[in-house]
Amino acid sequence: AGSPVDARATGLAVRELFKEVDGMNSRPISDDEFAKARDNYLRSLPGWFETCESLSGAIGNLFLMAQPLDRWQRMADALEMLKVEDVRAVTAKYYTPALTKLVLVGDPATIEAQIKDQNLGPIEVREPAILPLPK
Repeated sequence: AGSPVDARATGLAVRELFKEVDGMNSRPISDDEFAKARDNYLRSLPGWFETCESLSGAIGNLFLMAQPLDRWQRMADALEMLKVEDVRAVTAKYYTPALTKLVLVGDPATIEAQIKDQNLGPIEVREPAILPLPK
């Protein structure tokens, strides 16, 4: 899961995220939610290729992740065959809330002040990596 969030709303966004994520087991996805999510995702795929910028990004990601050129078609085919029971089974088997990792990007002081009361475990602050420019 990911979302751009205004720094002033980080704490609230984290609360809402965990409410939804924790609900994956306590409130399994309904048939209707699943169908809408799957269909929305499938309908959004063509938009990933509608501009030169988005097309080059998609092709670049294929290269970076060493994926086959037909990855998008395979993904669409797999989503067409996916059933709500599959999602429920995978969620029940593999999703463990205690193992969830959260990455927040922004000013550490602003973020920490908003999440310190949420019992998220130890907070680790990392400096951004500065990669050298290619020659």
